[in-house]
Amino acid sequence: MRQADTGVVLAHGKWDRRPFAIDALATPLATAGYASATPELPWSLHRLYDASFDTALDELHAAVAGLRDAGCHRVLLAGHSLGANAAVACAARGTRIDGLLVLAPGHLPERLHAEGVTTAALQDARAALAAGERSRRVLVDSFQGVPRRLRIDPAHYLAYFDPAGAAVLPANCARLPEMPVLWMVGRADPHAALGPAYAYDRAPRHPLSRYVEIDADHTGTPAAAAPLVLEWLQRHFH
Repeated sequence: MRQADTGVVLAHGKWDRRPFAIDALATPLATAGYASATPELPWSLHRLYDASFDTALDELHAAVAGLRDAGCHRVLLAGHSLGANAAVACAARGTRIDGLLVLAPGHLPERLHAEGVTTAALQDARAALAAGERSRRVLVDSFQGVPRRLRIDPAHYLAYFDPAGAAVLPANCARLPEMPVLWMVGRADPHAALGPAYAYDRAPRHPLSRYVEIDADHTGTPAAAAPLVLEWLQRHFH
């Protein structure tokens, strides 16, 4: 199977804007003969959670379908930060893909809750919904330990931040079907300390899967990962 028959959907990270950090993969992929698509997702700086997490997964599903309609016989999902979390969730929900590229996964709602970052905002969002209020309200988000107050629909907020909800990475890893997973984390990323036991080890074992630490911070992981991503793709998806 020729490389041109393989495509990769690139899911960007939280609060990112074009050119997204994960766009560092787009040119190397194209040069190597792979198709790619980079949708702008609801957690971009422009959209700021204008749609629910389930709707975001629908958008990723549509991007996968678009590459298949364009002639790709094999399609992988690649995600960075919250996009990596969503890529895993999309595959766990049932979107048919052939592999996952998980780059510096971020947005860990159960940990944000346990650390008290989102506790009050979750209570506020639940109270608003119980009162029948759906207008945007000021709620707390966090990126790499930096809190930010954003105006968000309370239902959308719960969809992303519920500590037992659809965006919990370890739970979604446990629901994955067996598939190749390349999981890459920068050593300077605060989440690197969680190691493979946090989520990667919960996915079904596959002989092509790898967990790799590289010299990068959170934002720089896609660019630093590009050579290893291409090596892995060319070895297993050519």
